[in-house]
Amino acid sequence: MYIEPEQAFADLLVFNETNKLFADKAGLWCPSENREFADYTLFVTADRSRADFAIHYTKVRSFAGCKE
Repeated sequence: MYIEPEQAFADLLVFNETNKLFADKAGLWCPSENREFADYTLFVTADRSRADFAIHYTKVRSFAGCKE
């Protein structure tokens, strides 16, 4: 994945949840420090052409989700 600095070009808007129980929909993520507690492991690349999708972190929970 690629972390897009501009919201307009991202495929997914992500909101960081502090509690894993609330990260239950697309775009609501709760990062984990321990790999064993993570549901998914993602590779972040600095080259957009090598990424499968781009995300942008949003500060508004209701904006989180896939853009289509």
